[in-house]
Amino acid sequence: MEDFIVFSGKIYHETEICIIDIYKLFNWYSSNYLKDHSLYAKAEKIKPSDFPSQIFSAHEFKIINNFKTLKKQFEWISARTGLKHLVKKNFPYIPFKNIETEKEKNGAPWLKNLPFLNISISHSGRYAVAAINKVQKIGMDLEKLKDINTKHILYAGFSGREIKNLSSKKYNEILKLWTIKESYLKYIRKGFNESLKKVEIIKNKIYYKNLPVENISIDSFFLLDNYVLSFVCEKIV
Repeated sequence: MEDFIVFSGKIYHETEICIIDIYKLFNWYSSNYLKDHSLYAKAEKIKPSDFPSQIFSAHEFKIINNFKTLKKQFEWISARTGLKHLVKKNFPYIPFKNIETEKEKNGAPWLKNLPFLNISISHSGRYAVAAINKVQKIGMDLEKLKDINTKHILYAGFSGREIKNLSSKKYNEILKLWTIKESYLKYIRKGFNESLKKVEIIKNKIYYKNLPVENISIDSFFLLDNYVLSFVCEKIV
């Protein structure tokens, strides 16, 4: 597991993160169990014996083998590997295979055997990242900076009044705001079930459904050369 970790440690308030290199993990697996496979090929049957230390449970292998592409399989595997690493570091008595996520009705993940632990998961491009916080609710999003038309980003995820204020902003700044919106939706456990346009960022303050959001802190980091990582975190009053 250590060979695939890019970073592990505290980064924001009491939040710990673990960043996993998806490509490196896939290349290890491919060199041992596949021949001439691309990450973008069809999914393969992945077996418990393929991974050391019984990292994943039987239930988790069912989830892994339900994906249609290797890319989706290894995005999931990488994010959960990062999460298991963080949990094991803080709760060493728990076996890896017992560190399982379940989904709420809206798709938000939570830890089956540690429901009190706040978690967030994201992946983009080459990397997957998991975050835990023992005290505060969190939401986190990672996005790769790509060569994309700025107008496409604006009209896909921003309201009319936001666009008026952002039309002169550079792509990197707009994508950073996008990740903050994604982070907030994860923070309120909505994820992809809510439109990004319902979350507005006006003068560095978040509004949700036109109402100002209180008692949260926001931060963003540009890292790994061309990625932006954002957090929304509960303020402890």
